[in-house]
Amino acid sequence: MKEIHVYNLLLITLGAFLVPIVASKIKIPTAVGEILYGIIMGKSIFHIIKLEPKTVWISFLADFGFMILMFLAGLEINFSDLKRGGIKSLVLPIVTFFITFFASIGFVLYFDLSSYMIFILTATGVGLLIPVLKELKIDKDLIGKELFIFALIAELLTLVFFTFFEVFELHGFSIYLLQIPIMVFIATIFLKLMYLLSWWFPDKVVHWIHSEDSKESGIRMSFALMFVLVFFALLFHVELIIGAFIAGMVIAFTFKEREQLEKKISAMGYGFFIPIFFMNVGLNFNINSILEKHTIILFFKLLILGVIVKLISSILLIFRGISLRNSIASGFMFSAPLTLLVAFGMIGVRLKLITIEENNAIILLSMVGGIIYPILFKIIYKKELD
Repeated sequence: MKEIHVYNLLLITLGAFLVPIVASKIKIPTAVGEILYGIIMGKSIFHIIKLEPKTVWISFLADFGFMILMFLAGLEINFSDLKRGGIKSLVLPIVTFFITFFASIGFVLYFDLSSYMIFILTATGVGLLIPVLKELKIDKDLIGKELFIFALIAELLTLVFFTFFEVFELHGFSIYLLQIPIMVFIATIFLKLMYLLSWWFPDKVVHWIHSEDSKESGIRMSFALMFVLVFFALLFHVELIIGAFIAGMVIAFTFKEREQLEKKISAMGYGFFIPIFFMNVGLNFNINSILEKHTIILFFKLLILGVIVKLISSILLIFRGISLRNSIASGFMFSAPLTLLVAFGMIGVRLKLITIEENNAIILLSMVGGIIYPILFKIIYKKELD
């Protein structure tokens, strides 16, 4: 291994270890801290970590971390809770999503923004939501459960609509749009195969997904499934992270008792690969661009419009027994989908659907929103009596 590789790997692993410690001290999300670390160590400031053709392995590890992140997002879905509430419990979250979606379309048209910004304004995720709910010890309360379901449904539908949008932008109204239903069909086949596997070999499968398996067959099976579906996503011109996300969903739907498996993959991902993804975002960020008029104007438009559309739709939470005050607080929490914003920005640049300057505005939005909106939620939120 060449000296430059060891040097860069040393700085990256030190960052992966130190950033969470510092981030917890200054009360910012770890992902924001990792992006900032990349900005400081990259070309924007000190240029200590150099991204050169010879260091392409950093991008590879970052992409792998990105796939693990989306795989874990799918794996975290608790289908038992969704089934328990029934179809009726999903109606309001779906209505809320469409209000957000159509409000975003209206603002994009009115302010003459790129159509891609519809998904930046609509994006809602559970990545920052879960740790905030756990910190306030309300993840098991009514509001915690409702916020998670609303955010989860919004995240799922956002990814579905984004996939159709991506294929349409690249290929137009063509037969390529049929590749998405085909991808879903393939995922269904794998779901059936996983069910059959657990039916035919229940003892072996239970052994795989629990901690006593020294061969870690559960992790091997999970990554094998992830890359199979990533391959099919590549084959059908669907974004690779969609394949990883679906793989996580398949395992989550098949195995109800998967806590040990999830912990192992989460430890592997958040311990090394996922931090590299966020650091790589910072390493590629051009801090000088935030001084450009176009970037600043776009950033403030997205910051303000994004929270407006979430506040409009979050009012519907009052129909789930949530107070008006806490419904408004929830709107701010829904406005901090850090991971999805970073992902959409990166994908948009790669597919040439947005400019680098627009992506820099989106990254800045993800960092600022990831810091201020959880704080506003904590300030506004008031504990409700059962």
